[in-house]
Amino acid sequence: MTSIAKYNRLIIGLIPGIIIPFITLIIFYLFKSGVANFFDYVHFMIKNGCVFKYIKFMPLPNLAIFYYFLNKSYYYSARGVIFSNFYLGISSISISIFSLTNYQLKYYIIAGEASGDLHASNLIEKIKKFDSQATFRGWGGDLMIKNGMFVVKHIRDLAFMVWLK
Repeated sequence: MTSIAKYNRLIIGLIPGIIIPFITLIIFYLFKSGVANFFDYVHFMIKNGCVFKYIKFMPLPNLAIFYYFLNKSYYYSARGVIFSNFYLGISSISISIFSLTNYQLKYYIIAGEASGDLHASNLIEKIKKFDSQATFRGWGGDLMIKNGMFVVKHIRDLAFMVWLK
């Protein structure tokens, strides 16, 4: 078996194409993390939705491997690196989709008068039954404040009536 045939196989490009990006993740962990445990770091990234922020840099070392294989005319090995990048992309997308359940939803509600305050406070109450971590902010009144909303502008500052003759 010649050296070209020996190293020109799909698996030769696939294995380093998958392993080296994870080594890149470990390097990110060592230089940027204040978390003591690597698995806590990965959990933190998934929970806070910053997986794409780091995963988009992970395949960069694969470019060097890919061009090395192309330079040596190991085309099947280069294809293995490309397939590993597809695998990393699909994995990162699926991780991000499944981690959407960890997002804390934020609501901005505007009520301009007392009846809107009543209806919006009932809405806040119902949403909190389904999502206890949801946060609320907006314009409203005392009922909305009682149900846990941070009021940016109170309705007593907004309420006015106009009489036309």
